[in-house]
Amino acid sequence: MRRRTPETSAAKTGGDLPLMIALIAAMATASLATILRDTLLPAPGADLAPRLAGPETSLGLDLLLAIPAILVLCRAALSKPFALRWSWSLLPLAALCVWMIGSTWWAADKFAALVAACHWTAAFSLAWAASQLVCDWRRLRIVAAAAVGLLALYVIQAGNYRLVSVPELQKHWKENSASILRQRNIDPRSDPFLAQQFEKKVMAGELMGFTTSANSFGAILVMLGIVTAGVMIQLASDKNTPGASVAGVVLALGLVVTVLTYSKTAMVTPFLAAAILLLIWRCRHGLARRAKGLYWAGVALIGLMSAAVVGHGLFHGTLPTKSLAFRWDYWVGAGRLFFSSHKLAWLGTGWSNFGSYYLQFRLPRAPEEIKDTHNFVVKFFVELGVVGGVLLLGWMLRLWWELTRPTFGVEDAKPQALSMTSSTSLAVSRGQKPMVFFSCVCVVLAALTIFLGPDWTQTIGYVLFDSCTRLVYAAIFLIAAVLTSVRSVNDPVADDRPAPWILYGLLVGVGMFLIHNFVDFSLSEPGPLAIFALLVGSVLGIRQAARPRAESAGAAGRTMCIGAMIAGLAAFAALAAGVWGPTLRAEQSAADGDRQMHEGGYAAALRNYSTAADVQPLNADYFYRAFWAAYYQNLPQTRSLLDQAIAANPRQVRYYLDRARYMETTETTLEGMRQDYLRAIGMDPNSVDDHREYASALQARGGPRCRGEARQQFQEALAANDRLPPNESRRLSPAAVKDIRHQIDLLSH
Repeated sequence: MRRRTPETSAAKTGGDLPLMIALIAAMATASLATILRDTLLPAPGADLAPRLAGPETSLGLDLLLAIPAILVLCRAALSKPFALRWSWSLLPLAALCVWMIGSTWWAADKFAALVAACHWTAAFSLAWAASQLVCDWRRLRIVAAAAVGLLALYVIQAGNYRLVSVPELQKHWKENSASILRQRNIDPRSDPFLAQQFEKKVMAGELMGFTTSANSFGAILVMLGIVTAGVMIQLASDKNTPGASVAGVVLALGLVVTVLTYSKTAMVTPFLAAAILLLIWRCRHGLARRAKGLYWAGVALIGLMSAAVVGHGLFHGTLPTKSLAFRWDYWVGAGRLFFSSHKLAWLGTGWSNFGSYYLQFRLPRAPEEIKDTHNFVVKFFVELGVVGGVLLLGWMLRLWWELTRPTFGVEDAKPQALSMTSSTSLAVSRGQKPMVFFSCVCVVLAALTIFLGPDWTQTIGYVLFDSCTRLVYAAIFLIAAVLTSVRSVNDPVADDRPAPWILYGLLVGVGMFLIHNFVDFSLSEPGPLAIFALLVGSVLGIRQAARPRAESAGAAGRTMCIGAMIAGLAAFAALAAGVWGPTLRAEQSAADGDRQMHEGGYAAALRNYSTAADVQPLNADYFYRAFWAAYYQNLPQTRSLLDQAIAANPRQVRYYLDRARYMETTETTLEGMRQDYLRAIGMDPNSVDDHREYASALQARGGPRCRGEARQQFQEALAANDRLPPNESRRLSPAAVKDIRHQIDLLSH
């Protein structure tokens, strides 16, 4: 029987619609900035700042990411000649997704756990779909060209932000800083630290792209840049000079933007990637022959390096360089959390719930209120316990075993090694027009980002400018993707020649991305996660494409495909109806409530927040906002709304502080106020401000017992202040320290 090749497998998979949808979904997710919730409350009487895309948008994109997998399952169930390929590496990833969803049951912030679990489940479905769809060199080249296009989009977005938006933003800040802070409900008098941090972010002009940090942006830039380098080398090898030139220009500009992120890891990993690519160029035949031994040597090297880092940290109490020292403090806090109880060790905090516990276990010298461990291995162990950590290690070990298996002569880099195709399949492949394919991708991508990106309640000028900018981004994406996916300018058809250097670029790119995530949290963000899943699935697909398999799945296999299709459709429907639908309605009501709060319509705002809480009760933020709407009206149910917020998320410090403040001003019961302050301080024992506030509240109450406790809390505030680093901006001023000592003296007499 004739050996199956990637191209003959491609002929069996049908049209490119599922791949097109996969690219649209991944690119849209990676070019939209989304947030879980806005931590800043609306300020009555202030102008409403543009609203960022929220969880309803990211969950909707999750549904879009899952559609290619549904289409593949339907094809497998309904088409007898079609058989699915199996990858053992995706089994532990599927188990991880199930465990993430299950962790919602014991998570404190159930809404955060559920939404983040949906992101990972969607990424798993995308990786699996890509492993089925990317089964020939043409499709691998298309995926790589899309990565080049996305890098070009990021370059233009960063240039526009740095050269146009930042100067305007800084000018606007200097002229209207007070009103901007009021828009975001930041009072420089009561919270000078937050005001200072906000000003630093505005004036620094950090390049963050569509992520939440410059480090995450640097991580995805490096991954896409390495893929682009592989495309450039491959096109130069194919004598496609125009395409190689385009890839080279995009790569050069991407490196400039990467440097401007000031991410130290992003400045190191490109050199490491270049060294690996050079090694592949010089020794690829020897590497292929020794793939098994090199794999285990790599595993041992990573283990030894990890042990060396931990050993250095334990011996010296820190790591070299300021940035790594910060990470060490985060990991020590995570370790203290992990070993604090058997339950947390085995089950974890719940997915995406590390931040709810970290403040209780952080080191006194680490005042940052982080939400992520800044190490993806530590994150899985802390948030999903031993079960999740072991599944992660199993996934990584099996994934890289499959990704690095030499197959069907790829390492030869000889075109004839993979050009054994029938005339029919070759005609199908060469008949594809990348211009048409990517034009369809760009039209839908532009429509999606324009519809989902800007806040449509803002002025028409704001919406038009944002929409036109996104059209320019889509056009740049189109040009770069098309020119790097065609055979040549004179022969603009899909290039189906073997592309081993593109494969190498993909492998090294995803490897460097994981190295970034040993000190970063970009895998926790929907955009970088989606691109990572797409690239990993594509490499798995091309690695498996030539493995022999039966032309028909057989009766038992087809029954399994039908069962998988039904399960996939049921999961899709559950996500759409049970998670996305309620979240969409809740976010719409909450957005209306925010606008009414700004306008002073507290009664209407309360109704909308209450509706949001009824529709999506897992999100404690809706109850909390309803509390403030009721508080401004001095309604009887004010306290009960805050009680409901605490019941929905019992690990949120500010809920207890606000309830204590509310009881301090409206009730005479001292014990309730005391318990809330003590609970807040117990969850954040190193907070100087909380100790000081509790002391002031006790001092105002009076009485011998309150005076003694107030003196103790003032002393705790000074002790916590002394534990802060000398140059920490959160340290009390000398005047504040002097005032506290004066209060202690007064309370001692």
